[in-house]
Formats: sequence, structure tokens, C-alpha cells
Amino acid sequence: RLYFHCANTCGKDKISFNDRFAFIKDQLPKVLESGSSVSKALAPGAFWQSAEKPFQCLAVCREIWLAHQTPDPSTYVCSLPIHSDGSCNGLQHFVAISRDHFGAKFVNMQQSTSDMVPEDAYSGVLNVVLQIVAADAAAGHPEATRLQGQISRKTVKQTVMTTVYGVTAYGARNQIARQLRANV
Repeated sequence: RLYFHCANTCGKDKISFNDRFAFIKDQLPKVLESGSSVSKALAPGAFWQSAEKPFQCLAVCREIWLAHQTPDPSTYVCSLPIHSDGSCNGLQHFVAISRDHFGAKFVNMQQSTSDMVPEDAYSGVLNVVLQIVAADAAAGHPEATRLQGQISRKTVKQTVMTTVYGVTAYGARNQIARQLRANV
């Protein structure tokens, strides 16, 4: 689990568990070096310094190093809190309550294997929105033409997330407009 957490702190949380494990195994000498001492951690170019969440990465590098100092690293008792995030939690609850087998796939509530890439409901919605905008732009709608290249996962995330909590059309429009203004 420490390897997965370390990979997640490096922004690798959207790849399969197998790929996360392989990423850390490939980087293990650098991970262990970063966790071995303060002087090595502070050396220019140390592994954790380029992580998406560098201080969390440094902490887990230290725990991995400590685990590797034991005869059996799998028995090491770690005291580091390991962050675990759901996939669009509100939608997960909605899918569970409604027993929606189709929706369960998009919020990672179905059986999976360690070689599967996690699903991302936000990216799924983004792809549909991009298709609609492209079709509208091709039909000559000037608003759609202006929006091309401006819409990202972040643009739709808040609205997708708050839909199950009852965001109004007015509120959703304001959320999207705020994100679009931030992109420009």
C-alpha cells in the first residue's frame, strides 16, 4: 500500500495499480535514497522534490525506507495516514442507492482487477461535452467555436459533483461560467 500511496503523491493515481507498483519499483533506489536521511532528501533532484504532493511523497519515502530496513518489509507497521479518495463520492452514493449497475462502472464500484485503469466520471462527462461542442462548432454556432480548446475536466467537475446534491440549472451555469473564465 505504501508503494501505491507513493505513486499517488507523484500524480500517478489515474493509472492501474499494477502500473503504480511498477512505477515505484522502477524508482525504488531513488525512493529509498530520499527516505534514508535528511541530507539525501535535501540533495538537489531528490525523488520527492518533483512529486505532485512533495511533502506527502517525502513522508512516504521515509516510511518505505524504514520498511525496507526490517527483515520482512510486509510486516512493517506504518503510522503514516494513507489518503484514500472515492470516485465522485456523491454519485457513488446515488449509484449504490439506486443499484445502478451501468453507473457503478463509472464510479469504480464494480469488481476490478489490478491491471485496470480507474474510471473517471468527470472525464466521461467531459468527453460527451466535447463531442457536443465540436458538433455545434461544425454547425456554425459561434459560441461553440469560441469554446473549443477551453473546456477541461476541471470545467465540468464541480457541476458533475454537485448534481447529485441538487445544484440548480442556474447554479450549474454559474459554476461552468466561473471555470471557463478561469481558463481564459
